[in-house]
Amino acid sequence: MSQERIELICKCCAGEKFHNRGKFTRKEIENVESVKAWFEGEDGSVEHMWVLIHFVENQMVYGELNNDPVLLDLKCGDKVTIPFSDIEEIM
Repeated sequence: MSQERIELICKCCAGEKFHNRGKFTRKEIENVESVKAWFEGEDGSVEHMWVLIHFVENQMVYGELNNDPVLLDLKCGDKVTIPFSDIEEIM
């Protein structure tokens, strides 16, 4: 992904942009292929990235990172587990 397409949002303002964070139902999540989630690093840095869903279980999404992170020590294709509370968008 090109650096020009990255939108920087301060952590305290993310709630304004992603006002649906944590509000999606299990049924909504199970009926889409991808979710955008909040990832927070140990240093408090935050990235908002897409995850391809493999399966959903116990209020958690298990999937594969579908972005190349800029701030966090992850890479596209990494297996990730996301709590419903960190889901910001669905697609």
